[in-house]
Amino acid sequence: MKTVLLATVVAMSTSVFAQDDAASSPTPAEQAKAVLDNVHKAYAEAGCVSEEMVVHVPEFMGMEEQLIKVNSKLSAKSAQFAIEDQMTLYWVDSKLSIITPEDDDSYLQIEAESLLGGLETLMPGGSGMMPGMWAVELRYNDSYDSWMNSFMMGAPDAAVESVDKTENGAVINLKSMMGSSAITVADNKVDSVIMEMNQPGAKLTVSVRSKVELLKEAPAIKVDAGERTKFDSMEEYMAANGMGEGDIPEEENLSGASAPDFTLPNMDGSGDVTLSDLKGTVVVLDFWATWCGPCKRGLPYLNEFNDWVQEEGLDVKVYAVNVWEEGQEGKVKKFWADNKYTVDVLMGSDDKKLTDNYKINGIPTTVIVGLDGTIANQHSGFAGGEKMIADLKAAVTKALGGGDSDEGHSHEHDGEHGHDHDGDGHSHGDKGDHDG
Repeated sequence: MKTVLLATVVAMSTSVFAQDDAASSPTPAEQAKAVLDNVHKAYAEAGCVSEEMVVHVPEFMGMEEQLIKVNSKLSAKSAQFAIEDQMTLYWVDSKLSIITPEDDDSYLQIEAESLLGGLETLMPGGSGMMPGMWAVELRYNDSYDSWMNSFMMGAPDAAVESVDKTENGAVINLKSMMGSSAITVADNKVDSVIMEMNQPGAKLTVSVRSKVELLKEAPAIKVDAGERTKFDSMEEYMAANGMGEGDIPEEENLSGASAPDFTLPNMDGSGDVTLSDLKGTVVVLDFWATWCGPCKRGLPYLNEFNDWVQEEGLDVKVYAVNVWEEGQEGKVKKFWADNKYTVDVLMGSDDKKLTDNYKINGIPTTVIVGLDGTIANQHSGFAGGEKMIADLKAAVTKALGGGDSDEGHSHEHDGEHGHDHDGDGHSHGDKGDHDG
């Protein structure tokens, strides 16, 4: 009897201790934060973080293999961030400058007390989608959420699945609705990042290899703009730089086809909206997400356009269609309320076929549905607010039968994209003119 009682007590004690150990064990997110806290401390305390990075994008869905080289030097008072053959970004003397190799005539320079502040001015919420931006975030930002966002290049809902310890660091495994990332940290430096991006019917694996040196002294960084003309705003710069054509694949043109029908709930709770019920009315659909920087840059102008529609009493319905944010209704509502936007929002993230039906592989994308229910105009991206409003006015006037529009953008990519489902892994750099 005593033996049985002793065995029971030992078993109960072992169970209690096991529960205590489980309760005291850090979660994967806590483990990841501890690892990255050490990286942030090392980067922030260095005189300069010097990084050479190679991004490998394999051949995928008809696109050629790419090797993208990114070099950065990040110091307390200055920085240089260069994507080979694409752009060089300088932060010197509280000014942020961007120079592109194909433009010998102009460059962009804005006031920026901090590098991150300047990037946020130019690309609200979108700078994290640039390859290699995690070094910038880890050097200058103490926000764990911002670090995570940069490792997933802006993909929403990233969560830490596990942290695997290694001899001199760890591998942090992240997962989101868009794919996964494996971040290898060695000696308190990011050594590599492997990203798997879910594409329709396939997976794209992008690998990033880094060589990081933590220097004691900050090297001198100088902006040499030559004879280029300086522009003080992104809109003026992009217009002067002729960013109307990008070397990205075109989306399938649905202009002239019947607009795919859908029934989506209105975010304000007023009921469902069925597109086919609106035949006889011009409908403007702007596909967007809260994590998409270019989308967020365009929304104030969409709101202004909607105000114009109301003031003119036009038979036009304008909807901001939220996509690729499944389970984030609360976040979307808060974002809309915080910004005091008045455009109706349709919640489209739960409709798995919606963006496929409209052949959308990048946002923002705007679709204008004519009076007869066919697509009158479809275009993607953002490159300037005033042009966006003017082009939208011209397009809906034409759709209402009020005259011809000479915009001719029904099948073009028009501007920056917040996310690309084409598979190139860096759609944030798409260029052009956005009409909505």
